[in-house]
Amino acid sequence: MHTIFKFIVALAISSFFQHSALAGAAADAFSRKDYNEAYRQWSKNPDTAEAKLGIGRILLEGLGGPKDSEKGLSKIKEAASAGYSSAVIYLANYYEKAGAYSSAISYLQRLQAKSKSLSRQKEIVTLLGTITKRPQYKSRNFCEEVKTLSELGGSADKTITRECALNGLPSAITKAQAEAELKGT
Repeated sequence: MHTIFKFIVALAISSFFQHSALAGAAADAFSRKDYNEAYRQWSKNPDTAEAKLGIGRILLEGLGGPKDSEKGLSKIKEAASAGYSSAVIYLANYYEKAGAYSSAISYLQRLQAKSKSLSRQKEIVTLLGTITKRPQYKSRNFCEEVKTLSELGGSADKTITRECALNGLPSAITKAQAEAELKGT
């Protein structure tokens, strides 16, 4: 997993515990690894997104008891569906670790739709690059994400950017600029 993505996940999870409405007893218990107490505290108000993420993690990861992957993942997805960013980040990380890159990308794109981030866009392009058939510059989706990366100030592969433009796909440069680059080389 990429260092930038690890940092984003750690920051989001840290933010989850520091800023949630249930940051008191449940988060304290979770940070002490007293998962049974954390579960009890979150169960007092289980319909909040924070509680769904916390309970979901406990179940999915088998913390303090047996794993219930299906129920745990379902709870976390409910929190993500409610727009809870920490749950969306958790799912993106979970699916990336599982090698389900399409799902990870989908969750990262949801976060990007809410708030653009250069590091998140780099992660999207990297993951998309692993699942996009070669040559990547023939994929509209890949070219769109590379263009967005450039627009956010990231450095995109110049060859891919040029080839996307030459193929009439989204690019940070025009087809005429790409043709001029080719003539200049």
